[in-house]
Amino acid sequence: MPIIAAQITGKKIIIRCNTAPSKYINNNFKKLFFKYFYSLSDLILVTSNDFKKEIQKYFQLKSYVHRQTLDIEQIKKESKLKCKFDFFKKFKGLKIINIGRLTYQKDQMTLLRAFEKLIKNRQAKLLLIGNGEDQKDLQKFIDKKKMYKLVKIIPYVKNPFKYVKISDVKVLSSRYEGNPNILLETACLKKLIISSDSKVGPREILQSGKGGFLFKVGGVNKLYYLLRNLNINSKNIRKKINTSYDYVIKNYQKDISISFIKLIKNIL
Repeated sequence: MPIIAAQITGKKIIIRCNTAPSKYINNNFKKLFFKYFYSLSDLILVTSNDFKKEIQKYFQLKSYVHRQTLDIEQIKKESKLKCKFDFFKKFKGLKIINIGRLTYQKDQMTLLRAFEKLIKNRQAKLLLIGNGEDQKDLQKFIDKKKMYKLVKIIPYVKNPFKYVKISDVKVLSSRYEGNPNILLETACLKKLIISSDSKVGPREILQSGKGGFLFKVGGVNKLYYLLRNLNINSKNIRKKINTSYDYVIKNYQKDISISFIKLIKNIL
């Protein structure tokens, strides 16, 4: 373990936390265990202010926000590449996209259940991009509910941004997160975001709802309600999109080396 090695050799060590403590701390033993080892580090880095609050809440330790790199201009450039995708072509209804591993964590089943209710009241199509162990169960649900003409699953792609570009709204349905890159990337492209209020990341990125919509983890009915009543061209939606875009522009950049070097100097 690097922390122990650093203690033995007398070297400085920096740790970066990528998973919210609320995900893995479920008893006092784990809490004390991780608190002890984290306390041996010289610097604890986290990716968001919400994450920083969790480190303080669970371990009473100080951490520093050092955000991940985000190449905003490259994301915009890749989104403009030609996208041959007939599924959304000429479709006039609501175009919804979800990007992420098809796993328990990402909980696409909540999205599918909300979508099942939605199509009874509104024209819509849903695209899921990703691979994972839940794919068979998700496809089985799609087939059982006879939604195969309205829901499509495609494997992970290196450039999902061109698909985001031709969609209306990105939905994140995760049970938990770190600081989800896909929300930051979607915000770069000025697309509406609807996200579960999972720990941690979405609430900060969406500015407590000012930059998009939040719903309770597993909240099928709330998600359905948001999608059913969504007026994608309204001034209110445009304001939310601009708020999340401004947050990303203000807080993220391609080169994070200078800020990282400054943090290192503080412990030398």
